[in-house]
Amino acid sequence: MFAQGVFTMKLILTTLCLLTTTAFAQSTMTNNTTQTDLSTYPILNKIKPDGISHFSTFAGPSFDGNSNPRNFDGTIDSDGTSSWHQISFQYKINKNTRFVINPRFTIERSQVERDNQIVGKLDNPVLGITTTWYQKGNFTFSGGINTAFATVTEGDREDGLEWNPGGFQALNFKLNNKLNVGSWFWARYRYFRNNGNRSRAPLFFSPYVSYSLSDKLTLQSFYQVEGQLAEVDTLQWDPNEHFNMSVIYQVNKALAIQPMVTVFRDTDFDLAQGNINIWFSGRFL
Repeated sequence: MFAQGVFTMKLILTTLCLLTTTAFAQSTMTNNTTQTDLSTYPILNKIKPDGISHFSTFAGPSFDGNSNPRNFDGTIDSDGTSSWHQISFQYKINKNTRFVINPRFTIERSQVERDNQIVGKLDNPVLGITTTWYQKGNFTFSGGINTAFATVTEGDREDGLEWNPGGFQALNFKLNNKLNVGSWFWARYRYFRNNGNRSRAPLFFSPYVSYSLSDKLTLQSFYQVEGQLAEVDTLQWDPNEHFNMSVIYQVNKALAIQPMVTVFRDTDFDLAQGNINIWFSGRFL
């Protein structure tokens, strides 16, 4: 258990160092434009993105002190702690819309017996658009549509992933300067050439509420329900409904840290059978 705990701390500290280093590098480039003037390199100037952002999630450990996270039914997740990361390169189309290319990867513990090393794996990269679909007064509907443009995960390659369109959407209503309510919605259609039984349309809904204590500190909670369209007319709901309570600390525009506690409906929202998760996000450009 101690070794797994050390692994978890190494995982978090490694990513924090990477994010901080990238943010510092971006700041250095901004403050030394005479050394990074892309006008000298016309090709680089043409492909330079208008924006670069990042988002990362860390799963586990359990709130009761176990270094492994718990599953929705209270059992221990033997796969251990893990993380998922996305970098988004954005190109402005108009005021509200950007074309995006999103490389993605995971970091997890090796599943090889007696091997406790950190392993990085590529996830399927996607491309598409992000936009504000509708905005009026205090109401905003935003999100994006994208699809994988390369299949790099082992399971997806074996099953012949062919179609993967989908996207993440957000509804937000600003009640006042401090309080926001809304919901996130994500859905994706995944069609496999060699494994038709695996073809599904997974989705989730996450109603949320957030309250700003200051410019740098925000409280946020959300409840997530997941499911899938197994057939055109068959919607199946998964049993892993969960409630999340978090604090968002905005270090600067390049880094926001969001630790959270996740508890599950299947274990009656018992805190002792919940997990401690962390999200990181920010914008470099």
